[in-house]
Amino acid sequence: MNNEIQKLNLFLEQYKRCYQTWIHLNSLAWQVPASTFAVTLAVISLSYQYLTSPLVRGITFLLNAVYCFLMLVQMAAHRRGLDGVSAYMKHIEQKVFNIQTLPTETNEIVEFIEKEGWLKKDFLYHKFLIKRRAYYYFQYGLLSASVLLITLGFANILLASLSERLA
Repeated sequence: MNNEIQKLNLFLEQYKRCYQTWIHLNSLAWQVPASTFAVTLAVISLSYQYLTSPLVRGITFLLNAVYCFLMLVQMAAHRRGLDGVSAYMKHIEQKVFNIQTLPTETNEIVEFIEKEGWLKKDFLYHKFLIKRRAYYYFQYGLLSASVLLITLGFANILLASLSERLA
């Protein structure tokens, strides 16, 4: 009996550790794209305001495109970590404690609060927007920003080479 209690306490500690990891990864999963968009917009704005050389501006945009792409890879890594921790937490809930699992996916959460009648519908509520994965929209946004920056970078480098030839 004492051994069984120790085993349950160990699983409970593992669950607590998983929960803390999940909270950390979830916050990072939203902070990475938000801060990347802020940095990208600042670079674009400041480049056009302060950098007069199209060549330097183009190189700056290309470097920022690399940064956006790396943050996209980082987002995917956070998401894989989140999914792994969520799966392990559900495993502990089901197999060890034999309890109903906590919803961790957006669809699961929305379905749960709709079923319980807790969902407050306001003018921003729309099932398509809530049930679709906003996280993936962030990823598509970062990918689009990377493509935009690459295009701006090469366009500015081309502009620099054309202006040198015409001068």
